[in-house]
Amino acid sequence: GADGTIASRLEVHVYSCSLGDAEGEVAESEEMAPRWWGCDQVPLGQMWADDAHWLPHVLAGGDVLGDFTFADQATLVSHSL
Repeated sequence: GADGTIASRLEVHVYSCSLGDAEGEVAESEEMAPRWWGCDQVPLGQMWADDAHWLPHVLAGGDVLGDFTFADQATLVSHSL
């Protein structure tokens, strides 16, 4: 909040897998409308501000452990990886 306290804390775990042998259809949900992008064409500027810091590492096959602090839903104020 305005006094420096954290209004909420969200812990997120991200898992990745290879979809080379996947079958079925991707379906839109209330939470997201899935789209396919090449690893070098992911629209990071249209995503949450922290994604640009960790997602390229994951797409390159790496593991990431990080901490991201937002002032609001769009403003990243600090991070560590």
